[in-house]
Amino acid sequence: MFYALCIILLFQLFFYYQIRNKNILSSVNIFVLFYLIVLVSSTVYIFFIPKKLFFNWFRLDFNNTKKYLFTAEVFVKMLIMFLAGVFTIILIRPFKNENSSQSLQNKFSLQFKENQVLLPTLIVFFISILLVFLDWGTDLFHRTYYIKFDSFLLRIIYSLLFLFLSLLLGLLYSKKSFLSISLLIITLIVNLAIGTRYATVYLLVFFVIRYLIEQKKTKYLLYRLPFVLFFYSFNLGFRQTSTGKYGLIPFTQNIIQKPYLIFDSLFVNIYYTFIFGFYATYKTISKYADAHFSYFIISVNPLPGKWSGWYDISDKLRLYKHAPFTTIGELYQYSFMFYIYFYILGIYFVIVDQQILKNNNRKILTFCLFGLSALFTIFSFEYNLRASNRFLVYSLILLVIMFFMKKMKKIRLHEK
Repeated sequence: MFYALCIILLFQLFFYYQIRNKNILSSVNIFVLFYLIVLVSSTVYIFFIPKKLFFNWFRLDFNNTKKYLFTAEVFVKMLIMFLAGVFTIILIRPFKNENSSQSLQNKFSLQFKENQVLLPTLIVFFISILLVFLDWGTDLFHRTYYIKFDSFLLRIIYSLLFLFLSLLLGLLYSKKSFLSISLLIITLIVNLAIGTRYATVYLLVFFVIRYLIEQKKTKYLLYRLPFVLFFYSFNLGFRQTSTGKYGLIPFTQNIIQKPYLIFDSLFVNIYYTFIFGFYATYKTISKYADAHFSYFIISVNPLPGKWSGWYDISDKLRLYKHAPFTTIGELYQYSFMFYIYFYILGIYFVIVDQQILKNNNRKILTFCLFGLSALFTIFSFEYNLRASNRFLVYSLILLVIMFFMKKMKKIRLHEK
């Protein structure tokens, strides 16, 4: 285990050496850093926290050394294969210095004509809200069920629109701060009312855009990051302490009656973000002993669940009703596909980082590309393969769009 971790660190140092002068927000760095934090946090929790203080969600927690070593080995193997892919592609296509004078962080420091963002922002906002009302109706305000299982395509559309809206609101803030914050609050309240976990993602996107624009980045980060963590904690606590009533009205009542949820859920938030998936991965591997390769094909199929056959198998890929299998646990039971998948992922993330570096003039697209990679990293720890893999599909589509945009630009220049 020790030697394996040394190899991971050496590979990561090599990658850092390749991009040290580029100063980019790296998908590779985010992935490796996140899972190193997971390994450290899980180790501390298992061996240094008294068992009586364990959160023990779904009775998954353990302090068994044998189980810990097995699960940690799975994560280490994953990181080694991922970095092997990173190492391979860098040898074939090393990072070049061309177009590297501006990093992704510095790109957003360029001047934006933010008054031109107002109309698109309002249009996207009203269309998103309208689609939510069409999907939920009066159930948006009060209902006895948590989430819907129909209208899947419609939910994808307005979820992506809300993501784009958060980005636009971040850009709009400099010129019209009150309007920007007002629309952001409405967006967050609506998404909390429909029970989506993406509410925190939308807030994070808004703050990241502001961070990239702000001049005093460190000060901004220190002030805003705790707020995101508190919001995430409250969102988590609200969903867990629900009494079977959901919607805007129960949500408002909970805010008034249970404001302490923010503070009570802070440590739960840390556990859920960096530790729970470690236990869930071990349980996934134990429970998914009869893994079918056809399930893997369905999980990576980019078609909607109704057409790909996902709804026929989704209930079989869960630990419990509210606890899905984890991506890493699922892939581990597909034998050799576990190693191939993360090896290819390492290659793909380097390509993503290289495209971020090359496309200086496409600020919003490159940020979306990085954001989708980061979302995959987080989702792969706690959610099933299908849920996390779709972010790779979205990013691949974005890469294709960027490729054709570049080709079209060359054609236009050639015609001139």
